[in-house]
Formats: sequence, C-alpha cells, structure tokens
Amino acid sequence: MERGISTQPSGPALAHTLGGRVRHLLGLRRTIRAGPVRYRERTAEPLRHALSRKGSGAKEYDAHFSEGPPLRIHATARRIYADLAGPRLLSHFQSASEWLTPGMRVLLLEGGTGYAAEWVADRVGPSGAVVSLDRDEESVVFARRRYHLPHVAYELGGLETLSGETDGAFDAVFAVDALDRTGDLPRVLGELWRVVGEDGWLLIAAPTDGGSVAARGEAERLGTILSGASQPGSREEDQNVQESGAAPRPHAPPEIAAHARDGWAVLIARRPAQE
Repeated sequence: MERGISTQPSGPALAHTLGGRVRHLLGLRRTIRAGPVRYRERTAEPLRHALSRKGSGAKEYDAHFSEGPPLRIHATARRIYADLAGPRLLSHFQSASEWLTPGMRVLLLEGGTGYAAEWVADRVGPSGAVVSLDRDEESVVFARRRYHLPHVAYELGGLETLSGETDGAFDAVFAVDALDRTGDLPRVLGELWRVVGEDGWLLIAAPTDGGSVAARGEAERLGTILSGASQPGSREEDQNVQESGAAPRPHAPPEIAAHARDGWAVLIARRPAQE
C-alpha cells in the first residue's frame, strides 16, 4: 500500500465486486443501460476479471442503439468503452479545458471509442469541429453510432491520414496514449506539429514506467525531439515547398512545457502567433 490507501474495496465497490463473482459462478448475464445504449453481456465473466492477468483479455457485449441493428463489441484494455469501464483517459483532455474555446478545430490522434471527442466537441460547440482518428475499425464504428454529432468526424486511420491536411489545419491537437515510442518519433512529432495552426497547441500524454522523475524525463525527451523536428529544413514538406517554388510557411519554434502527471509524461507545445 502507498499513501495510506486501503487495497480493499468498501461499500458499493465491494458489493459490485461480490455481485460480479456471484453472477460469474451462476453463469448469469446482465443488461446494462448507459445513456441511449443497452449493453447485453455475452459472457458472465465480469469485465474487471476479463481484463485482469487471470482473465480472458476481452469481454463481448451486444450494444443496442435506438436505431439500427445491434453492434457486437469487444472491450479490451486498449479498446475502452467509457459506458462500461469508465473514461480512463478523459482526465488528460480535461486538463486542457481552459484552452478549448468555441469555434476551435481540434484533432484527436488515436481517439478511441469516441467519449473524449464528444467531451471536446461540447467545449468547442457547434461552431467548432473535431476530427477523431483511430486505426481500430470497431472503435470508429461504435463512436459514430454512440457519439453521433454533426460537428465531429470519426475517421479510420492514423498519422498517415494527415498527409492530405494543409499546414496549420487545426487549432489544437491531442495525442493521448497515441505514440509508438519505438517508432520514428521525429517524423511523428514533426507531422503533428505541422498541422498545428498559428497560436495553436499540441498536447501529448504518454504512459511511463517508474515514478514522476522518469515521467518528467520522458516528457523532456519528447520535447527535445519535437524541437528538433520543427526546425526549418527538418521536414520532408520543406523540401517539397522548395521544389514547387511556393512561399514557405514561417517556422515558429514551439514554446514547450514538460511535466509529469500521475505516472504520465505530459508535453504541451504552443505555436506563437506570427507578428
């Protein structure tokens, strides 16, 4: 135990845990209603157990919407359905609440099953726009039905999808638990920074092993990579501009703040307004 917090559930949490075990032993399956959706369990194994080390790794549900046929979904540790497991990553988006204003155009890389995009869309209002990208087809299909809003687009794809976007297309970009840190980070961070517009910002949150010192170190490392990737001449797009003869876009170095938050490396980079 740390900080005097008990590891034993109490009150409703204990009743829920025991109830799940009893249903599992008896083979009973539940129907769960959350907002406009009814979730019918396909197995009696509790979700918490299914996603534990001793569990099967996934739990199936039939999601029934007010319109259209049911959708078979598979909850996993990576595919998070907020109605069933809680909005695990939402706090990172909420930390930027004061910077989200009506009319903004916002990008979410690896936006998941849609709950974060809906929250952001509520902040930017109908005059704004939200684009949520994710490589998982099930997540995208679910998001389109569960969090259907006219000013939100849920698209199947990843970083490569941004190749058709113009420089500075977004006022804000979120990359929460979205980086493959074994990949080409200079290219990834450079591309995310490319689509951040004047006076816009990029928020990156990456889980780390270890405590706050390790998380802060990782955030600073990401900041160093981003600073290098945003320098003139460091991007493939710069070469394309030179070959085409078009006027180059002014390069504003990012204003970077790196810090640790609950075991996560958090990086916030702002693009200053051009004078």
